Amino acid sequence: MLELDEGGLRPGSALDASPAAATLPRAVLDASASDGGGRSAGLPPPPPETTVAVCGIVRDQRTGAPVAGMKLAFLSTRPVVVHATTDDEGRFQTLPELAPGIVSVMHEANPDVLRLRARFELEPPQFLLRRFAAGSPTQSLDLAARAPDEVLEVDVLTPEGGPAAGAAVTLTRGSRGREGELRVEVRDLETTDFAGRARFAHFGGDPLDRVWLVEAEHEGAWVSDLLSIEGPFGARARRLDLFPAGMLTIRARNEEGRPVANVSLSVACEDGGVVLRGRQVATDGAGEALVAPLRAACWTVTATHPLTGRSLSRTLDLPRGASKEVEFVLGVGGLRLAASGAVVDELGHPLPGVTVRAQSGDEEPVELVTGDNGAFAFWARPAREVHLAIGGGYGDDIYDPTASTLPFGTSGLAVVRRARLAARSMACVVLDAQSGKEVRRASIVLHHPGDHLARGGHAMQRHGAPSGVATLYWKERDDLRYAVEAPGYATLEGRLSDALEESGQWGPLRFDLVRGFHRDLACIDRATGRALQGVQVRDGSRLVGASDRNGKVELRADDWPELLRFDAPGYAPLLWDPREAPFPGRVVALEPRRVVDDGR
Repeated sequence: MLELDEGGLRPGSALDASPAAATLPRAVLDASASDGGGRSAGLPPPPPETTVAVCGIVRDQRTGAPVAGMKLAFLSTRPVVVHATTDDEGRFQTLPELAPGIVSVMHEANPDVLRLRARFELEPPQFLLRRFAAGSPTQSLDLAARAPDEVLEVDVLTPEGGPAAGAAVTLTRGSRGREGELRVEVRDLETTDFAGRARFAHFGGDPLDRVWLVEAEHEGAWVSDLLSIEGPFGARARRLDLFPAGMLTIRARNEEGRPVANVSLSVACEDGGVVLRGRQVATDGAGEALVAPLRAACWTVTATHPLTGRSLSRTLDLPRGASKEVEFVLGVGGLRLAASGAVVDELGHPLPGVTVRAQSGDEEPVELVTGDNGAFAFWARPAREVHLAIGGGYGDDIYDPTASTLPFGTSGLAVVRRARLAARSMACVVLDAQSGKEVRRASIVLHHPGDHLARGGHAMQRHGAPSGVATLYWKERDDLRYAVEAPGYATLEGRLSDALEESGQWGPLRFDLVRGFHRDLACIDRATGRALQGVQVRDGSRLVGASDRNGKVELRADDWPELLRFDAPGYAPLLWDPREAPFPGRVVALEPRRVVDDGR
């Protein structure tokens, strides 16, 4: 459990009696730049590069006994991994090399210790490391270590039969759906030891309901076949043999045979409808791209035309060690130049890599990217008008014009960046308003009204906080808002600027959630989008609400329902899970029965 003592040391502990602690006033030790105490005591805020240490104890989650000899790895926003090892009493202490903010911690497997050969699960896996204005820059926390319920051991062998030390082994864990499709749950990566063995830990759940897919890669020249495991792991290690890797050479040409550069290429391999391994590359100035190493499988190559946004796909079987070529003819035959222009900055310099969202008439919108000279050209079938949008996304700057509706064939459009928005990041913590403890499985959505082609859309970014802490990234905008959600709690919404004002210069952002279920929903016809009156909402057999003439229904409860059922005459019943509803989760679309009947 986290013990966020802002002075860095727990009063009364043995570590608190250090010489540094004895020579400083208690008020100085307790002063943190994240609250008003440090400022009221006249202490200047710490610089951003101030580093902090962590100390504590690791205990076994089941027995409570200290875990000795466990290697720990801590990663903060600094690009440095800080290591520590527990002593005989399970205690550890790092050097003051961690940056304040969100810190991740994990167990490093130790092949020399039988019990610790597979990774343990640590709780919490992430925690908030606060800044300190003065005194001993150390924060204390306790970690609970959970031993794996099962361990999958994989021996990777070279073509000569020897151990492949340092091979990258990928594990994909999932379950089969009703139609046999694979639903991916976890992806994991381990590196083999000197004996060529990799170990994957499995925690909880029935292994009979799971599917494990394992593959290995070594030195960029050797790959394995895909190993599928269904059911228990078994006591013996599984074997993966390495074979020479395959290679794809991809070329893009136009109708005249000239190379097409900057073609976005996707190379993917599927199993049961799920992409297990994918690569993203782009053609060079000669219109070529090389993709390797690849295992023997059926690969799908997709090329996206930089002038039309349209995609073409090719599927081919790649044998072991084979080298194949794929050629795409990306032309504009039958198409006309719909719109062209350039994007420049405030000084008139070209801006490469800016996303341009384009739509010709009623066709599906596509995305283009400006070239090195800031220019873009959109080719499409002739239509009356073209819709263009530059900027308006979550990570975009402000451009003028942001959105335009132009006659088809417009050329020479000049788009100017009017404001370059500053990028910011800050740690946040989601707490239970009553207990003050971190809220698990929380998520924070930052959003603002977007200028996308879709009317009424929102530019948004979702940040997961499974341990109740996360680092938020955004570009400073006046209209940026937040929405904090977690199962069992009412959604908390507001302006991000207000939360920043309360948090101070260094943060962290703090969101206090109140238990309950509060949702204001709109019930609509899925086919027409019109509001539906008289839709009955039931939690089990209990009627909890009905929509008014505007399709609105207010739901209030002390606890979250498992499932809500929506019934309306002429519409198919709908089971709605608030945990899976996409943000903002306020619209429930019912399917007309006539559409369902026609589909049958």
